[in-house]
Amino acid sequence: MKWNRRILAAACCILLALSLNAAATASTTATGPVTAKDLVLNELTAGATTQACENFAQGLKDHRLDITQFDMEAKETWNFGDLLLTLDFEGKLSEVWVYSDYYTGPRGLKVGMTAQEVVNLFYIQPNPKSSTEFYSAGTVGSTNKPLPPCGYVKRNENGTFSFNYVAPVTPYGEDVTKHPENYVNQDHAQLTVNFGTDGKVESFGWSIGWLDE
Repeated sequence: MKWNRRILAAACCILLALSLNAAATASTTATGPVTAKDLVLNELTAGATTQACENFAQGLKDHRLDITQFDMEAKETWNFGDLLLTLDFEGKLSEVWVYSDYYTGPRGLKVGMTAQEVVNLFYIQPNPKSSTEFYSAGTVGSTNKPLPPCGYVKRNENGTFSFNYVAPVTPYGEDVTKHPENYVNQDHAQLTVNFGTDGKVESFGWSIGWLDE
């Protein structure tokens, strides 16, 4: 089992290295870092009203719908089997998770895409000091984490990996400029793309609000 994990991890590293190297030589002027405006699902956008989500659901007649309410957080999640929509306490769309190629996400993202195809969709300005960053606004000294707006790779022991993109909903104020570690107290747009060991997208999700940390 350990050898299998090592082989998967090595294959993952090679795949990511090839993707990053290819992207580094490509033009990145067409698109900038991920922002809250990128958080879309077909015609839905982050912050869409309950009515807009209901209208969208009308076209999903062949999908199962289960509704789970979280009274403590005043949230509601609609489960269509291959899609999760979460509405916040104001009844606005705050989180999405996608598990099939039936849907289209930020910048044309779809389940089934290869890592290289996903890299090509998004902005990249590699940090020569990091093998996992696509781009960042700097480093948070106390944690050594990339400062948003940022994009980075997270590798898992089983050979799977994810691309993660984080950006502040509104520009940081003086509190973050002087003390970067305070960025965690701001609302952010987040996009996570999960890949299987074959290097293809298995799922992706986005959210707007507090960081998932």
